[in-house]
Amino acid sequence: MQIVGVSVVKNEDDVIEAMVRHNLQVLDHLHVVDNGSTDRTQAILSALADEGLAVTHEVNDALQHIQAGILTDLVNGAYVGDHVVLLDSDEFLICTADALRDLFATAKGPVTIPWVTYVPRPTDRQDDLNPLTRITHHRRREKPQYFKVLIPASVPRPVEVMAGSHGLKKMKAEPHEAVKLAHFPVRSPMQIAGKVLIGSWNMSLRDKSRKEGYQWHALAEQIKADGLPDLEMLEEIGNSYAAKGAVRLVDDPIQTQITRLRYTKPAGDQFIMNVAGFVDRVIFERD
Repeated sequence: MQIVGVSVVKNEDDVIEAMVRHNLQVLDHLHVVDNGSTDRTQAILSALADEGLAVTHEVNDALQHIQAGILTDLVNGAYVGDHVVLLDSDEFLICTADALRDLFATAKGPVTIPWVTYVPRPTDRQDDLNPLTRITHHRRREKPQYFKVLIPASVPRPVEVMAGSHGLKKMKAEPHEAVKLAHFPVRSPMQIAGKVLIGSWNMSLRDKSRKEGYQWHALAEQIKADGLPDLEMLEEIGNSYAAKGAVRLVDDPIQTQITRLRYTKPAGDQFIMNVAGFVDRVIFERD
């Protein structure tokens, strides 16, 4: 029985190496499904696997945003007998391996752990490519407080993962505070622009009501109206991301052994390449 992280990612080459290396300090294995990235995400995952890290990666390039379905299939299939941590590419476990194993050993059912949202500031070292060491401030409190769900092996399967992995459908989860999840949703102007534009379009292809992912739709409209944010605006976006308003920030760097990255490179023309790749797929691949 392993503790396995399961993720669906897309166009995350600025953060995926740090995410894999850091989380494998406490996980036994990490399974990453790439949802058709057009940047270097797949190449970085291949390099990490070739290096010998305990990471499995595959590609599912379905056009629409189908994260919850992929995660549900893996939880009920390949990892039905394992403890499962549902992770996004911008999420980093804050705990020791022993603390995580103790959580699963004592859990009576599904467990939720709280987000701690880290926010970029103009004073951050912009030449540091590692988000864990570049972005060191987090919100003093979350309003509202969001959680991500962990699934012990003892939970009867099948289960159905909710959108965003915040819970399981028709199953109550118990909150757990000893283990937390550092969340880095906003990291650079081009990163957040590409994320919210493509994410908003993807979800709109499936549901034009825009009931899911409201923060992505709102930010997408803001970027379409105002253009790429500057560093001051980037801090405002990060502080209010999926929140009711900005709060005071606390300087509290994550404790990690991952300070140097091998495969992460400075951003080039990836923003326009990712947007162009998405538009091409919409035009040429939709039924």
